[in-house]
Amino acid sequence: MISKGKKLKYTHVYIEIKNKNIYIEADFTEEAIAHKLITLNMIKNDIILAFKAPDMRKFTELLIINN
Repeated sequence: MISKGKKLKYTHVYIEIKNKNIYIEADFTEEAIAHKLITLNMIKNDIILAFKAPDMRKFTELLIINN
């Protein structure tokens, strides 16, 4: 039970670390987890947006794969 005036917030992120890469399978955060990783000096080519459709590849600077 939640007390009056309290907020309950769920954040859903699913990542896997494989072959020295970070595979982002799902990201429902306010600030995209990939952008947060970049601000922490992660290399863009090490971040893979595995949830993006192939036709969306041209709209990102990050690596995108098809699962």
